[in-house]
Amino acid sequence: MKKIYLLAAVLALSVNALAQTEATTKDGKSVLLNSDGTWIYADCGRYIKTKTYDNGKTSVSSKENIQINNNGKNNGLSILVLKGSSALILSFGPADRAVKCVKEDAKMNIVFADGTTAGLTHMKELDCEGNFVVFLGKDLGNAASLDKIRTKKIKKLTIDFTETKNGKLATDTQEFVFTDAEASLFINTVKCITDM
Repeated sequence: MKKIYLLAAVLALSVNALAQTEATTKDGKSVLLNSDGTWIYADCGRYIKTKTYDNGKTSVSSKENIQINNNGKNNGLSILVLKGSSALILSFGPADRAVKCVKEDAKMNIVFADGTTAGLTHMKELDCEGNFVVFLGKDLGNAASLDKIRTKKIKKLTIDFTETKNGKLATDTQEFVFTDAEASLFINTVKCITDM
C-alpha cells in the first residue's frame, strides 16, 4: 500500500512540474507560463513549440512542419517556421524529399488571397535537398514581405527549382496551391512566432 501512495505522490509531483500556468497580460491577452521561464500566447500552443537547451538558450518553431497537399500535384510542400535572433526563418521543401536543387538566387513568388503578391529570393547557397530558405526582418530590408506573410493568407506560391535536362541545367518552376485550412495554419503559426 505504501508503494501505491509513493507512486501516486511521485506522479502528482511530475504532473505539477510539467504543468503550465495560465496568466493574463496587462493588455488582456492570455499566456501560458512554462516552468523554465518561457511563455507563449495561450492560443499559440496549438501552432508553435519552445525548446530550452541545457545551456539555457531557447528556440521557437512551428509545432510541426506545415504540410501543403497541393491537391496531389508535385507531391506537396513541407514548411518549417523558425524564430531567429532578428528574423523569421522560413524553409520550404518538397514533402516527398525528392532530390531537387535550389540555386543561390532562386525565386519564389507568392500570391495572397486578396490578389497582392510578394517575391522572395533564396538566401542560402545551392541546396540540393530542395530547401528554399528565406530570412525575413526589418534589418534585412524585406519588412514589407514579412508584413504581408504575417497578415495575409497565401493562395498559392511558385518556387524555382533547378534540374538537369539533357545534360544542361534548367529551371523547373513548381506551383503549390494552399487550401483555406493550410493557409490559416501557416498564417497563425507565423503570427504566433513573430508576436513573441
